[in-house]
Amino acid sequence: MATPYDNDDTRLWSVERRVTKMELTMDSIDSRLDRVEESVRDLRNSIWNWTLFFGVLIIVSNGIIGAML
Repeated sequence: MATPYDNDDTRLWSVERRVTKMELTMDSIDSRLDRVEESVRDLRNSIWNWTLFFGVLIIVSNGIIGAML
């Protein structure tokens, strides 16, 4: 026996609702991935800056130590 809720319009509405929820979930995942990507990029830049700083510091300190000897 069919209920009043078992019709094509209700099924279509249910499918559209599920599709909308999946789209919202995918948008949320996409924005999270963008934030992760940006964080990784910032971390890479920070590591590069610190590496450059310590590289220059080592070169300068070696020059000073060499001049003292």
